[in-house]
Amino acid sequence: MDGVNLLVEQLLSCDDSPRVQREGMLIALNISTRQPQSLLAGSHLEALIRMLEPDRGPALQEPAARVMCNLSEMGMQSKIALFKGGALPRLHTLLQPGIPESVRSTAAEAMKGIITLLTPSSRRALAQASLLPHNDAPRPRPAAR
Repeated sequence: MDGVNLLVEQLLSCDDSPRVQREGMLIALNISTRQPQSLLAGSHLEALIRMLEPDRGPALQEPAARVMCNLSEMGMQSKIALFKGGALPRLHTLLQPGIPESVRSTAAEAMKGIITLLTPSSRRALAQASLLPHNDAPRPRPAAR
């Protein structure tokens, strides 16, 4: 698998060819369903998160967000890695009007998977800071009577 990881890293970091980056993204998407832990290495994760940037376009953003969904399903360690890697703010930018609906819904799904590691008060704070959609913040419970 080391050769495939090296290939993914090289393809994702090939900034001068969107087609090559797209191929790398599709390979990463495949790996995220078979051996997702291999994508959590620092340089791989950084390259994947960069694919969420606004200038990358939907052809890279949607599969990158799907990889984030797959990684967030692996457990707490992967959610922490995604959070520390800066995935949440990048995913949040994909929720803006004008972004294709398929990209927005995949980004929202990925965010929901990652934020489960946060406490309810942390989620509220992020929502108040406009870093999470307000409907993803936990609702206060009514007072007991």
